[in-house]
Amino acid sequence: MTNLAVSFTLALSVAMKARKVTFTQRRALLQSLGRRFRQKPGEFLLPPKSQKADDPGAH
Repeated sequence: MTNLAVSFTLALSVAMKARKVTFTQRRALLQSLGRRFRQKPGEFLLPPKSQKADDPGAH
């Protein structure tokens, strides 16, 4: 679990630096991610549910 957190943090940090995200934007993003993780941690750890075959948006 620690390895996953470290990998995510490093990847997010590199992506934000590449996009030149400001400190204020970073703080807002991290707060939003933290809230989402506390509310629905499974979305960060489990794959998304598959779409139904009769769904027109399914591939």
